[in-house]
Amino acid sequence: MMATVDAKTGTIYEPPLANKGSLNVPLDNLSDMEVDFRSNSSLLVLRNACRNFKDRNSCGVYYFDWKNNSFALVKFVRVNPLKDLQ
Repeated sequence: MMATVDAKTGTIYEPPLANKGSLNVPLDNLSDMEVDFRSNSSLLVLRNACRNFKDRNSCGVYYFDWKNNSFALVKFVRVNPLKDLQ
Protein backbone atom coordinates (compact mmCIF):
# COMPACT_ATOMS: atom_id res chain seq x y z
CA MET A 1 0.00 0.00 0.00
CA MET A 2 1.12 3.54 -0.68
CA ALA A 3 -0.15 7.10 -0.48
CA THR A 4 1.16 10.57 -1.19
CA VAL A 5 0.41 13.01 1.61
CA ASP A 6 0.66 16.80 1.42
CA ALA A 7 2.71 17.69 4.50
CA LYS A 8 1.07 21.13 4.81
CA THR A 9 -2.62 20.26 4.34
CA GLY A 10 -2.72 16.56 5.22
CA THR A 11 -4.49 15.78 1.94
CA ILE A 12 -4.04 12.14 0.91
CA TYR A 13 -3.60 11.25 -2.77
CA GLU A 14 -4.02 7.78 -4.25
CA PRO A 15 -1.01 6.08 -5.81
CA PRO A 16 -0.84 5.64 -9.57
CA LEU A 17 -2.49 2.53 -11.07
CA ALA A 18 -4.60 2.02 -7.93
CA ASN A 19 -8.31 1.34 -8.19
CA LYS A 20 -10.43 4.34 -7.22
CA GLY A 21 -10.59 4.66 -3.44
CA SER A 22 -7.71 2.23 -2.89
CA LEU A 23 -4.16 2.71 -1.66
CA ASN A 24 -3.06 -0.64 -3.11
CA VAL A 25 -0.29 -0.41 -5.71
CA PRO A 26 -0.57 -3.28 -8.22
CA LEU A 27 3.01 -4.57 -8.09
CA ASP A 28 3.77 -8.03 -9.45
CA ASN A 29 4.66 -10.20 -6.46
CA LEU A 30 6.05 -12.86 -8.81
CA SER A 31 9.00 -10.61 -9.63
CA ASP A 32 11.29 -8.07 -7.99
CA MET A 33 8.99 -5.21 -7.02
CA GLU A 34 10.45 -1.76 -6.64
CA VAL A 35 9.22 1.78 -6.04
CA ASP A 36 11.75 4.53 -6.76
CA PHE A 37 11.36 8.16 -5.76
CA ARG A 38 13.38 11.05 -4.37
CA SER A 39 12.05 13.74 -2.04
CA ASN A 40 13.53 16.47 -4.27
CA SER A 41 12.01 15.12 -7.50
CA SER A 42 8.53 14.84 -9.00
CA LEU A 43 9.37 11.50 -10.68
CA LEU A 44 7.99 8.19 -9.37
CA VAL A 45 9.03 4.86 -10.90
CA LEU A 46 7.10 1.62 -10.36
CA ARG A 47 9.08 -1.41 -11.49
CA ASN A 48 7.20 -4.64 -12.16
CA ALA A 49 3.77 -3.09 -11.84
CA CYS A 50 0.69 -4.32 -13.72
CA ARG A 51 -2.41 -2.41 -14.77
CA ASN A 52 -4.20 -5.72 -15.23
CA PHE A 53 -2.75 -8.98 -13.91
CA LYS A 54 -4.82 -10.97 -16.42
CA ASP A 55 -2.97 -9.16 -19.25
CA ARG A 56 0.76 -9.69 -18.77
CA ASN A 57 1.41 -7.11 -21.51
CA SER A 58 0.34 -4.46 -18.99
CA CYS A 59 3.26 -5.36 -16.70
CA GLY A 60 6.48 -3.42 -16.75
CA VAL A 61 8.12 -0.22 -15.61
CA TYR A 62 5.90 2.84 -15.22
CA TYR A 63 7.32 6.36 -14.99
CA PHE A 64 5.07 9.03 -13.47
CA ASP A 65 5.46 12.77 -12.93
CA TRP A 66 3.64 14.49 -10.07
CA LYS A 67 1.64 17.35 -11.66
CA ASN A 68 -1.40 19.26 -10.41
CA ASN A 69 -1.89 16.96 -7.40
CA SER A 70 -1.89 13.73 -9.41
CA PHE A 71 0.49 11.35 -11.14
CA ALA A 72 0.79 11.74 -14.92
CA LEU A 73 2.15 8.79 -16.88
CA VAL A 74 5.36 9.81 -18.66
CA LYS A 75 6.52 6.47 -20.03
CA PHE A 76 5.72 2.76 -19.89
CA VAL A 77 8.25 0.04 -20.73
CA ARG A 78 6.60 -3.36 -21.13
CA VAL A 79 8.30 -6.34 -19.55
CA ASN A 80 7.37 -9.80 -20.73
CA PRO A 81 8.04 -12.07 -17.73
CA LEU A 82 7.42 -15.25 -19.73
CA LYS A 83 10.04 -14.27 -22.30
CA ASP A 84 12.48 -13.27 -19.55
CA LEU A 85 12.26 -16.76 -18.01
CA GLN A 86 13.45 -18.47 -21.19
